[in-house]
Amino acid sequence: MRKTNAESFDVAVLEKRIAVSDKELAFMLGVGLPTARKIAEDASAVCRIGNRKVNKVDKIRRYMDAIAGE
Repeated sequence: MRKTNAESFDVAVLEKRIAVSDKELAFMLGVGLPTARKIAEDASAVCRIGNRKVNKVDKIRRYMDAIAGE
């Protein structure tokens, strides 16, 4: 299976997505790739579709709000 070229680093596009890749998540959070992966795991936001791994944005937002105390 070929890798998709659907990555976007436009904030307006990422805000509307349901799920994002690890690279896009790192861009959204302003952190490195290992930290983005750890946050996704801690938030239980990782979804596997075949061999593809995506991260649910709504779960990550809720997790970040919870650890920020909001």
